[in-house]
Amino acid sequence: MFLWFHGNITSDNSFGTNELIKQGAKCITEVEEVLEEIDKQLKFS
Repeated sequence: MFLWFHGNITSDNSFGTNELIKQGAKCITEVEEVLEEIDKQLKFS
């Protein structure tokens, strides 16, 4: 499971995080989304 905060698409500093998102990492913008993903992972374990 990868959870990542997105960065500015034109910034070289954001290349890594934006690349992870392109590879399927979920872009999160709220704490609730983190908790939902953790809950999903616990159910699959």
